[in-house]
Amino acid sequence: MQLSKKKYLFLGITLIVLWQFSFFFVDQEKGFDSKAQVTGSSGLYSDQMKDFFYFFYRSGYFPLTSAVPQRPTNQAEFEKLIAETGPSLRMEIYHTYRAGELGKLFLYWPSVLIGWGLERLTVKYANSLFFTLSLIALFVSFWLCARPLLGSILVILLGSNPFQLYEVYVKENVFSWIVTSNLFAISLLLPLLLNKRLDWKRVGILILGLAVLVGSARQIRSEPMAISFVVLLVLAFYRHFNWKRRIFLALGYLVALNLVTSVWSGYFDFKQRQAVAFVKASGGIPLEINPSRVHRVWHPLNLGLGDFDTKYGHKWSDAWAYDYAFPILNERFQLGLHLHSSGLQFLESHDEHGVYYRKFEELPEFTQIVKEKYLGDIFADPIWFLEIIVKRINRTLTEIPEISAQVLNLRAGVFVSGYICFAILMFLIWNKSFFPLKLTAVAATTSLAAIVMHSGGGNTNYSIYQFVVVALLVEFLIKKFILPNWKNFQVT
Repeated sequence: MQLSKKKYLFLGITLIVLWQFSFFFVDQEKGFDSKAQVTGSSGLYSDQMKDFFYFFYRSGYFPLTSAVPQRPTNQAEFEKLIAETGPSLRMEIYHTYRAGELGKLFLYWPSVLIGWGLERLTVKYANSLFFTLSLIALFVSFWLCARPLLGSILVILLGSNPFQLYEVYVKENVFSWIVTSNLFAISLLLPLLLNKRLDWKRVGILILGLAVLVGSARQIRSEPMAISFVVLLVLAFYRHFNWKRRIFLALGYLVALNLVTSVWSGYFDFKQRQAVAFVKASGGIPLEINPSRVHRVWHPLNLGLGDFDTKYGHKWSDAWAYDYAFPILNERFQLGLHLHSSGLQFLESHDEHGVYYRKFEELPEFTQIVKEKYLGDIFADPIWFLEIIVKRINRTLTEIPEISAQVLNLRAGVFVSGYICFAILMFLIWNKSFFPLKLTAVAATTSLAAIVMHSGGGNTNYSIYQFVVVALLVEFLIKKFILPNWKNFQVT
């Protein structure tokens, strides 16, 4: 059997694009599974970030906003408003800018470029665009690596993932980027996972691509950083290079990742300096601090123990951590801070006008307190912590999206437990191939946040390992029983 490679690729890519685009026309209430979503995290401060994008688009400055409510619909009126109300200019809305992960700002560009305008901003088009591109990358990568059947099955299953479809096409948020980033990573790592013989320059290009991917995705969500662990592991076990070259490439990845992250941080630092100068010149109130550009770690780790803790009071609630830390801040560190009636911020501010209130997370002393609480409870009672980890692992094996295939609002699905997936994986490995284990390990990085940080609030819905395991099994069964002559399939 012969099939033109270019025709197959073109047909496959076209079908993927049309298939994913069709989901914009599906009834959001009836066509998607609302149970498969993240509910325990904020993710995107949508209204606030839209306002930042409005001013960024009109003026080029970020962060920039205004205390006056008017948002003119044309450039001339906007410039007139800025000229007349300069003292009303601000650089923060609540604490949106200081929360970090500022790459979310650029997710509004696609909705503007297709003509929706600044009045109908949405991140859904960016989410859909990059998710579709990740499916295309997956399809092309498996085809180029001579595994087109597996690639096609994976695209069908992952492209029908109930969690991903809901987060991409229904929800105005950024949680879909964890899965999207992982699919891009699989596409880039695939030749190494299959132990294809590549020269070091080609591997270097793949490693650079992964560094750009992870470093850029980190500006939207922190979870894709977990991909770095499997990148280093894959390089460590790539048998076609000696240890010196593997170490060199691993170090190269880390350097490139740090460089990409530094470039993004430098860009946002530059934009802030621009905005400070503009706001000052206009008579507004500048925000002259250096906020964190990425999500802080110790605070959510400490809160995360609340998913199963019944002994030490941990709760998945900022208010709980603030209430715990506040007396320590003043008694131990003598900071003399005063708590706002909301309990979520201080009465003190970063400016003399009281506009930019101070937040707990901005204090290194707060980070020290929650770090000590987290590590102190773990070292004092390691059995308690291990029990929590075991319960989290069980949740990532039992509370995951079902395997499904969907076209428009027609969906067929079945739940496959992670325990069953483990048995399937052992069977596939028993057939003398470690590729299933390596591929599943890369996919499983989307589950790490639920195991390491917090398993409640739908965090286990990030899991995609089950789709990979089922796809591997389906490929095995098709080749074994349906298409025994698959090896004779030729590409011209």
